[in-house]
Amino acid sequence: TFVLTLAIVFVVSILTIFVTTPLQLNILRFLLGFATGGDYPAAMTLVAEFIPTKQRGRGLTYLWAAFTLGGVTAYLLGYILYVTIGPTPYEWRILLGSVAVPAFISLILRTTLPESPRWAIEKKKYGVASKSIERASGKKFSQPELESARKLLFENQSTLIKKYHMRYFIMILPLVFAVMFFNLIPGALATLNPTILSSLGIVKAGSLLYSASFLAVQFVATMIVAFTIEKVTRLKWAVIGGALEGIMALLVTLFYHSAISLFVLFMGLSFFAFIAIPVMRNTGSELFPTEFRGFSSGAIMTGDRIASVIGLLITPLLFAGKNVHLLFSVYGIIGLLGTLIAFIGLRGKKIDKTSLEDIQS
Repeated sequence: TFVLTLAIVFVVSILTIFVTTPLQLNILRFLLGFATGGDYPAAMTLVAEFIPTKQRGRGLTYLWAAFTLGGVTAYLLGYILYVTIGPTPYEWRILLGSVAVPAFISLILRTTLPESPRWAIEKKKYGVASKSIERASGKKFSQPELESARKLLFENQSTLIKKYHMRYFIMILPLVFAVMFFNLIPGALATLNPTILSSLGIVKAGSLLYSASFLAVQFVATMIVAFTIEKVTRLKWAVIGGALEGIMALLVTLFYHSAISLFVLFMGLSFFAFIAIPVMRNTGSELFPTEFRGFSSGAIMTGDRIASVIGLLITPLLFAGKNVHLLFSVYGIIGLLGTLIAFIGLRGKKIDKTSLEDIQS
């Protein structure tokens, strides 16, 4: 799965260069989104398997740092193409097709990764599991030891999952909605920033640099979370980031007339959103048991991606007639509601006697 999703990204990106109709472009973009959506939980689950529990939060957060850095690169490339070759049919083809370059490099690197030890043990491929574990940790395990591990990991845990599956579903719901509310604002703005900013008098080239800066501060915020997540509780980061994200959105309604104020507030909104978002995205892989982790990670990322779709649908409607007050008032309320949901979803929650606070203690 981990290689297949990236292979689809590579092939689809190449095909995008040669499309001749909007329908072809839409189909290929749908396939690209499908592959990307499947890649997120696969990557999170694999990282969670190879990183010890206490360092898992930092390792997962590095994934989101790379995610934001990719966005910065895309906007900078768009800016370079705009000022060099201008708004021609070649501009967008080069931009969309350029995704194939990092996809190809990553695809080669991924083929060298060891197989998931847990998957191999579950399928009774003990030789494969032993090699993966030895490569990752330097430790060797015999087949009888791996058979005992299989019983512990899957047979005993399967009973536990069946016993508490409804509890897990109930506990994951507020986490899904929290990440939806947190990501709806930056997800929509990252895509629509050029349109919104252009309508407020900022030319296209400037709006592309604006958007690159918007994602650059997300990278900075994510790295801060990565380096401090073992010292600051997940709950605190989620509440602080979410609350200030909502406040920044509300302040836009008061100070949007100044380009400098707008820039500062957009950067602040983006920064604080990505103090909270990585924490919430990680909960599916950090908090839930191994056998439930694939589903929980997928559910969290489904909420995250749905937020982007909702944001893209409602933002043009709210911004009709350049109604900044309505758009960012709604954004502010969404951010504050997400904070409340995150507080409810994370506070004191334990699964198998392990809470998010226990992970970092």
